[in-house]
Amino acid sequence: MTPSQAAKEHCDNYDKGSCLGMYYNDDLSVDWSRHCPRAKCLLAENQRCDYFEEIIVPMRMSRETPEAKARADKKDAAVKTYLQWHNLISAKTSFKRMCMDCRRVEVEGRARFCHKCARRRKRQSYRLSKRQSRLDVQKLAISLVHAEALTNAVRTRRCSYTRKTQSQQT
Repeated sequence: MTPSQAAKEHCDNYDKGSCLGMYYNDDLSVDWSRHCPRAKCLLAENQRCDYFEEIIVPMRMSRETPEAKARADKKDAAVKTYLQWHNLISAKTSFKRMCMDCRRVEVEGRARFCHKCARRRKRQSYRLSKRQSRLDVQKLAISLVHAEALTNAVRTRRCSYTRKTQSQQT
């Protein structure tokens, strides 16, 4: 879809190839100071249109049904074409990748986290793995100390040692 086709479908000022040139204030009253009707739409002549840039470009569309998603994708492609024609965005947009944890530090290459967040996450992961390995200890069948002896700590026998009297020692 071309920008002029997007204007035909989405622009409220488009009227059979001409432009009504109406602008509205935030309270939906007509802004007569900006009223500028034209015999031909500016987008048909590959010129910049203030209304298109203010209203159509930032407009979000529903993507709930497949038809609505296709319509929104066509509109987005037309807006991208319009912005590239008038050098409002570069053809290849460069952006900064920020740390996925703190969202404050720019990261480069394959890194997803800044060095502080990566170090903190690695320590946390190491602590968790050690905690899990300590909790998963199980007694082996060939162990000298059986698990039953540890779990059933009730003594059934007592020491049989008794104090000998002097008469028994001689």
